[in-house]
Amino acid sequence: MSAASSLLYPRLRGLLNQARRLDRRGRGKVIGASAFVAAVWIGLYYGLQRLLGVLYRVELLGPYLVDRLLLLLLVSFMGILLLSNIVTSLATYYLSAELMLVNAAPVSRLRLFYAKFFENLAASSWMVVVFGVPVILAYGTVHDSPIGFYALAAVTWLGFLFIPAAVSVVVTTSLVNIFPARAARDLFIIVTAFFLGGAWILFRMLRPERLANPEGFVGVAQFLGSLAVPQSSWLPSTWVGAALTPAMRGQVTAGLPAAGFVLLWAAAFTVLAAWITSALYLGGWSRAQEGRPARLHGLRGRRLQEWASRLLGRAGGAVMAKDAKMLVRDATQWSQLVLLLALVAIYLFSIHALPFEVLQFDTSTYRNAVAFLNVGMTGFVQSAVAARFVFPSISAEGRGIWILRASPTSAAELVRAKWIAGALPVLVFGEVLAVASNLLLRTDPLIMGIAILDAALAAFAICALAAGIGAAMPDFKAENAAKVAASFGGLLFMASALVVLFVLVALQAYPTWRLLMALQYHLPPARSVWIAGALGYGGSLVVAALVCLFASKRGALALEEREY
Repeated sequence: MSAASSLLYPRLRGLLNQARRLDRRGRGKVIGASAFVAAVWIGLYYGLQRLLGVLYRVELLGPYLVDRLLLLLLVSFMGILLLSNIVTSLATYYLSAELMLVNAAPVSRLRLFYAKFFENLAASSWMVVVFGVPVILAYGTVHDSPIGFYALAAVTWLGFLFIPAAVSVVVTTSLVNIFPARAARDLFIIVTAFFLGGAWILFRMLRPERLANPEGFVGVAQFLGSLAVPQSSWLPSTWVGAALTPAMRGQVTAGLPAAGFVLLWAAAFTVLAAWITSALYLGGWSRAQEGRPARLHGLRGRRLQEWASRLLGRAGGAVMAKDAKMLVRDATQWSQLVLLLALVAIYLFSIHALPFEVLQFDTSTYRNAVAFLNVGMTGFVQSAVAARFVFPSISAEGRGIWILRASPTSAAELVRAKWIAGALPVLVFGEVLAVASNLLLRTDPLIMGIAILDAALAAFAICALAAGIGAAMPDFKAENAAKVAASFGGLLFMASALVVLFVLVALQAYPTWRLLMALQYHLPPARSVWIAGALGYGGSLVVAALVCLFASKRGALALEEREY
């Protein structure tokens, strides 16, 4: 495995040289961005700590609710890791431009596997690491855990990252060898079906609707027993939960067997992946280069450019038309939309499963409250979509960026084209989520109107952030969009998007609550409610407009000053 470091060395040396070339202004930007991300990270930690503290103090149910939340988080992290690793491993192992040179060199397949494995692991797991650390710290703080809990959690978490990474490489290698004639597009359709089937099984095994449905339970004991999350011995999240749950309560030695089990299976899966990949790699890589031309059918380039030019001008319309055609032709891009739609279906099903019908009192206030909280979740999903498709759009120009910059297309037009081209589908996506979730919850028209407004504000503000930060921190040498989204700039964008969403929801929380109280008691809204509504909703419009203006201008300025 140590021999694989020679393949990773040029990439690490490139990052080091890039850091050394930073001038004073560049270092200041990096320090400022790091401080901002750290502030958001600390905010997540304290927010989760307060939530766990409230849940833990619930009489009788507190520890069960806290343990269930931990398992739900672990299952969510496992799904994210599996999806991210499958998507990234195809590009890392089979579609990377450098593989043409590496495979022609006298490099053993095992050495190549480990080098690409760690590269794939870093690109796919950074988000789970970043957001997993505050989870572990919050649980440890609430339970006043010993230092041994944090050491055990770090080791167990490492094994937790290795398992889906190794499984994903095996899945990808098997698919490129089984389906050689279908090329990348059909391959990703199979991967999509595989992932969605597994995600659906995991989701239904948890049966989250049981948590809020006490109907039919006899006595407190049976109700508490129903809250026990189904244990599946084949789920890595269950193994990690079995290691962390006793350790965070001070019984570190009780969690050691489960932690050892996680590490054992992580090593076993990694060795198995190395063996399978070494045996099948060359044939799979050769077949992965095959492809067939994609036809646009009814999508005509000239007509699309005319429509886009009316919206963005001639230069911006040409860029937007080019991006649309590349999206259709690149199977690694559009096939992920299928995953997105299926995950949305699962998300809406979870809302539909909320058991408001079994409660014996008026639930309209609770439905409206859930719908308003859903505004933030919708915005978070929109941010994830923008991080994957809008943020890397500038970097996707690659080494051909000089052609655009040499053409009569200003940096502002380029950033604006990327922004609007990404905002329109994200807008449609957010509006579908907002309307569908409110219809399922049967909320008041006022709440649905607020959700529709916020989905639009979030779409344009978040996509402006994505295009602006993507233009300010591009990576024109990146081999695929997933690695661009996993960069420090992607982390900065997600932190900025969370802050914008928090501000939008916070501005509207008080006037929305006052309006809901007026609706519940059938009272006309007081004058103070109208004033609060004007300030809250008007303030959210101003914030979104300022974010759009500032992010697009700063991104265009940074792109204009960049040397090529």
